[in-house]
Amino acid sequence: MHSLIYCSRESSKMSEDKLMALLKKARQKNEGCNVTGMLLYRNGFFLQCLEGAYDDIKNIFSNIMMDNRHKMITILFNDKIEKRIFPQWTMDFIKEEDLNSEIIENLKKFDFSNPVNSQEESFDLIKKFMFVRSAKNQQAA
Repeated sequence: MHSLIYCSRESSKMSEDKLMALLKKARQKNEGCNVTGMLLYRNGFFLQCLEGAYDDIKNIFSNIMMDNRHKMITILFNDKIEKRIFPQWTMDFIKEEDLNSEIIENLKKFDFSNPVNSQEESFDLIKKFMFVRSAKNQQAA
């Protein structure tokens, strides 16, 4: 099992419709190759976690690198993992208004424009994101 976490900046302003189309396409592609993960989008910056077989992650990330909607792509983590953080989500996404105040404060501190953010900070943000999504799913059930 492999995981890759990267951040990037949008090349030009994305409408919500374009963002949802991107998310739909990513989910379809990920489902076809058993890749899971999450996508966070805030103020023109992306933070994405991909999990799956190394070759599948490599192929998906190669496509992301060539995608002209992204610029300033920076890998924050790229290594083997014991188990998936997002085993049930082909590509989870939460809008900022669905996040709790603690995560919003962490997002404000997380400097997407400075790729020197530590692996620990990105993992911490992703784990908090996962916790919010799990709580939201339990409320819906």
